[in-house]
Amino acid sequence: MDKSKTPLHKWLCTMFLVASSKSRTNAVTLAELISVSYKTAWSMLGKIRRAITDMDRDILLSGHVEVKPAIYMLQLYQSPEKEQCERAVIAARSVTSFSDFPYYKIKFAASIQEPREILSREAENAFLAVHVSDKVTKLDINRRPTIGWKDHSPLKVIATAAFEWINVTFYGLRPASAQAYLDEFCFRQNTKHLTPNDAMETLLRISLGHSQQTPKNKRIHLKPAV
Repeated sequence: MDKSKTPLHKWLCTMFLVASSKSRTNAVTLAELISVSYKTAWSMLGKIRRAITDMDRDILLSGHVEVKPAIYMLQLYQSPEKEQCERAVIAARSVTSFSDFPYYKIKFAASIQEPREILSREAENAFLAVHVSDKVTKLDINRRPTIGWKDHSPLKVIATAAFEWINVTFYGLRPASAQAYLDEFCFRQNTKHLTPNDAMETLLRISLGHSQQTPKNKRIHLKPAV
């Protein structure tokens, strides 16, 4: 938003749309809704996603943490060529005594992790080192990725919903650019208990850089300002 030539009311409208729990807003749709060019809409959404990603980077999972691998761009009809498109991700959530709502993350696993293989210790440790606090009271890791549709665990459901949202809204994204979109999806999941206005206010504060005042290694409570 800083030094942007786009009017403030269009930024606020965009943030409201992004913060909506049912948001399916891409750059084409946004450009039409707020009457800007596709390039401007794409840039606005990109800046908001970067703010979300920066905020999420400072939040470490603590308390009771659950971890499970999943497969991005899962190919149901196998072939060597199709399986090259698949990438391993790690879905996780934390439940703490000071929050009634879990906090979710979906991150691409280290490149050493094969999508259809059991989560390796190397990929597990790489994820834990970056995204999990040392203040963990319980750590549950399900190392086997689910390929079928029989798994209805919360982490499987959330990961599947994120992948479907990307496919429907953006017609699929290459793994190289998909992480910011997964962070955006998780932001809405983590704030869906808020009212639409409060979720937008949270996103506005994040975009203005207020989240940088929160020390690293400390869990951030996503709640509206009083």
